[in-house]
Amino acid sequence: MTSEVVAMNRMGIALAADSVISVYSDGVHKKKHDSGAKLFMLSNVHPVGIMFFSNASFMGVPWETIIKLFRKSLGHASFDTLEEYGQELIKFLREQDKMFPIEVQQRYFIQKFRAECRDIEENCQQRFKKLHSSQTDDGDPNSNASLEIYADVIRIRLEEWTNRPASENIDRDCAEIFLESISDDLDSIVEQICTKFGLFGESIQQLREIATSLIYKLNWGRELLTGTGLVIGGFGESEHFPVVQRINIGGRYNDVLKWQEISVRKVSEERPSYVESFAITKAVDGFLAGIYTELHQLLEVMTKLIHDIPTLVNHILVERIENFEAEWGQRLISVSNVLATNLRDQVNYRVQSRKKDVLSVVEMLPLSELANVASTLVKLSSFEQLLQPQTEAVGEPIDVAVISKGDGFIWIDRKFYFKNELNYRYFDNLERGILESQETHDREQG
Repeated sequence: MTSEVVAMNRMGIALAADSVISVYSDGVHKKKHDSGAKLFMLSNVHPVGIMFFSNASFMGVPWETIIKLFRKSLGHASFDTLEEYGQELIKFLREQDKMFPIEVQQRYFIQKFRAECRDIEENCQQRFKKLHSSQTDDGDPNSNASLEIYADVIRIRLEEWTNRPASENIDRDCAEIFLESISDDLDSIVEQICTKFGLFGESIQQLREIATSLIYKLNWGRELLTGTGLVIGGFGESEHFPVVQRINIGGRYNDVLKWQEISVRKVSEERPSYVESFAITKAVDGFLAGIYTELHQLLEVMTKLIHDIPTLVNHILVERIENFEAEWGQRLISVSNVLATNLRDQVNYRVQSRKKDVLSVVEMLPLSELANVASTLVKLSSFEQLLQPQTEAVGEPIDVAVISKGDGFIWIDRKFYFKNELNYRYFDNLERGILESQETHDREQG
């Protein structure tokens, strides 16, 4: 995982990303690198940048490579809106048949399905251990009670997938055609898990249905183990204020790209500033709201208890005490409703006030301070992760860029994997390439 932050006002937009790169294999997190680049220019000449999170590559191809190839193909092309740059990137990914051949698509889906089955197996094992520890079973994994557990886990997982929304890009027919092309591999995986747990019949069909759902249903919480989240920020030609767009990329199946636009946020007269975090969001969201999400949720539970308990108590008293004055119970319920409403209103008011205060300051910041806000919030996330017992998942150095309508994409902090003074040819070639591209563009326009 990672931490990335966007901060923007009417002056421009700041993007900051840490350096942790996650590597997944078979849907399992294998390793992380602390020197990865995740923030790039999306165009060499126009004010647009891009960050990615969750997975460093897409179907085996590094996102850095994909972005730089797209940037080269884009050339000097520009679009009226920021969203159109995202659409152009989607179009580019759709057209890359050589980059993502059908064999690669099949291999990555098989890995994805294996990861899903592995998760089902782990749930089965956990349920079996609970059953065995409660001593309601003889500990035999092939007993009727155990088999019922295994079948139930698969049924529940299928229900979860069934209740997920369908993708707008891939339908069920496409999914079934794709699965037909890997039917032997699919049968082998299903047979393996069913043999292991002594399952047959309905469970076999349910596992096949889960495989189908993996393709045409949306579940980004699991999808991003093999896919990627993209954050595109900057200006379109006709836009005076910055825009940020989030897109999730899931995979390619039968050369059809699975993707979804998650959100588009725009600075305007009505919304003069905006701050958002991506990937690991706990620390930043807690800072903006003035309260961690877990504590906010706990207060919601307490509020509900204050609201519900008097009603339950009144019901018990009416049932068990003769001549109990119903009026007293109603008064108790009325008071509890007022207390619950006031508590909820106070919490929500303070959260909204905190966000309003922070955004009112961000609204007035110059570009240099806007960059500092984005960078500091990523550092805050890094520090919060450092204090957690699990493995550190956010790390420095932090890449920071600012994009404005007039100056375009400006690096504030940027790491290189090489020493600048030893690689002057790299910068000469980079500058020469941009200049030659500009001359070609000018000739074409002339």
